[in-house]
Amino acid sequence: MSTVATSSRPYDIVVWGATGFTGALVVEYLTNNAAANGIKFAVGGRNKAKLQQVLDRVAARTGISESADIIIADSNGQDSLDKMVAQAKVVITTVGPYAKYGEKLVSACVRIKTDYVDLTAEPHFIRAMAEKYHDLAVKNNVLIVNSCGFDSIPSDLGTFMVANHFASKGLQTQTVKISLNDFVGGISGGTLASMSDIFKINRISELVPMITNGNFHVPESKDKLTVIPTLIRYDRDFGSWQAFWPMDLPNSGIVRRSNWFNNYGPVFRVTETKAWSNLLLAVFQAVAVWIAFMSLVIPFVGWIVGRIVPPGTGPTDATLKNGRFSYDIVGYSQRNDAGEQVKAKALVKGVSDPGYGETAKMVSEAAMCLALQRAQIGTPATGNFKSLTGGVATTASSMGMLLIERLRKAGMTLTVEDY
Repeated sequence: MSTVATSSRPYDIVVWGATGFTGALVVEYLTNNAAANGIKFAVGGRNKAKLQQVLDRVAARTGISESADIIIADSNGQDSLDKMVAQAKVVITTVGPYAKYGEKLVSACVRIKTDYVDLTAEPHFIRAMAEKYHDLAVKNNVLIVNSCGFDSIPSDLGTFMVANHFASKGLQTQTVKISLNDFVGGISGGTLASMSDIFKINRISELVPMITNGNFHVPESKDKLTVIPTLIRYDRDFGSWQAFWPMDLPNSGIVRRSNWFNNYGPVFRVTETKAWSNLLLAVFQAVAVWIAFMSLVIPFVGWIVGRIVPPGTGPTDATLKNGRFSYDIVGYSQRNDAGEQVKAKALVKGVSDPGYGETAKMVSEAAMCLALQRAQIGTPATGNFKSLTGGVATTASSMGMLLIERLRKAGMTLTVEDY
């Protein structure tokens, strides 16, 4: 995207989905940080009254009276989305399920040359957008960056730090193991609805390749990478039992897409698991998560969940404040000419609810990175890999170190060292 072509646009960022639970948190984060970053943003949606209610509530919570502008647009109307997108350098969308509501917005951004960030964890949506729009996005120099929240920035940028660390030593990366060792947080009705809708949109036969083909997120690759999800194992590098974690599917998929562009190594492998202190807890969690995950296939279960935790609701302020997460990422390099193999360990930590407080921070900082530091993308400022300046991308294959530095300044921990 040409910074010259978009410099005359009235807004740096437009938030699409501001009336949802996560969208309102994004508005609050941007409100608190707009002045310090020198950005101007707007909120977009169908209902002006509801958008104004969000802005009034944010003003009351932040004590900042200067509110964002409102843009009226309809997710089903391509013309109205085009007009909204044309007013911004970057669009943040929190509206899911993305397979149902996302493509028209992606199409508008690619054609009108507006960068885009989202929070999707839907492999089928990412694959479809890559197949349909990657080449045109490359041609138009537009970045469509998926999964810019808890799914999948910690996994993606954590792996990037390890690979970047090896690259600084002239080494390639062979294996990365990602372990979620601490997670405290809640869940919103919108997230549960999106998870349930994945199974409504896709037949079980269509879900199988998402789980078994490691290259599902990489339609550019003609090779099928067979993967078998970890159920339970003891890992000496982490010093703990590791059990199946359902976000291994979207997170490792995003990491493999980053590897496709960054070329971490010719035989690169990645897995993600959840850490537990003993075998009994690991077994219980693995079984419970599988049952909960697969129960969403049953329409009646999705209906009940939607009544208990309806869309638009979410964790309390106390849960948001007291939440946290911590990831350990251990990587092994390719062996050098002397047959030696180097290990490195990265740490990624957040200090509020992972899926909401920290997610609002991560997607907002990604958007501000694109809006304010676009000219640095594609330069060594992003790290030791040649970053994309256009395409259906990931945070690691586009912003890299630029975003890592922003997140560090925003209070997250992202470190890497020899191990």
